[in-house]
Amino acid sequence: MELRHVSQAEIVSKIGVAASTVSDWINARKYPRVDKMQLLSELLSVQISELREKQDDDVFDPDAERQRLIENAKVALFNGGGEVTDAMWEEVLNFAQYVEAREAAKRDENK
Repeated sequence: MELRHVSQAEIVSKIGVAASTVSDWINARKYPRVDKMQLLSELLSVQISELREKQDDDVFDPDAERQRLIENAKVALFNGGGEVTDAMWEEVLNFAQYVEAREAAKRDENK
């Protein structure tokens, strides 16, 4: 951002996300979804890989990795269509647990 002279406010304005979202991205609390990553790369005139690249001094953070995987799953499940609320995601998880339990019951019946 500094090299391209792009402020957080510009990202908020041009990409259409909340300031808190941009702050979370910058502080690696959350990662941009694929569609937002593309917009960021265009805005900053960099390759997506440059936005995702780990620095040498970065250490593996399992919580951050889990969050990245969850964000990617949300994009895949909801086709990148806007923000996925906690309630929406909880419903997805509940459904997944239901399907898992149903399949386990089927396996037990067949034994």
